[in-house]
Parts: sequence; C-alpha cells; structure tokens
Amino acid sequence: TNDKDGNGWSVNGEFRPVDKWSILARYDKWNITNGDIDKKNLIYGIAYAYNKNVKFIANVINYKEERQDTT
Repeated sequence: TNDKDGNGWSVNGEFRPVDKWSILARYDKWNITNGDIDKKNLIYGIAYAYNKNVKFIANVINYKEERQDTT
C-alpha cells in the first residue's frame, strides 16, 4: 500500500431550468486509509451557454478535511 490508498464516492448533477442556463453540483467524500483522514468536497454553481463553443461557469468550492482521532 502507499500513503494515498483509500476509498470514497462522488455524485454530481446538472439541472437546466431554462434555455442556455444550468445549475450544477458535485459532492465527493473519501477516506485516506493511512492517517485516517476524511475528506469532503462540495462544488456548486451556475453556467450559461453563450453559444455551442463557449460556456461561462461560476462556481464555489467548499473543501473540508478531518483527521480521525485514533486515541
């Protein structure tokens, strides 16, 4: 094993309420086995399709890392 072994999962989605606009979100959760570290990541935002080749995206990233107490 190496120092980055672990497991986790991710889910994401996109909702298109009106033409050219979309709301997007992604949630990740994983655990690094060595060091007992839990990581959570939430990304959400909006997007506007200017044309078929250009899309403007504004997003927010919320990252959290917690070390497990092994005592």
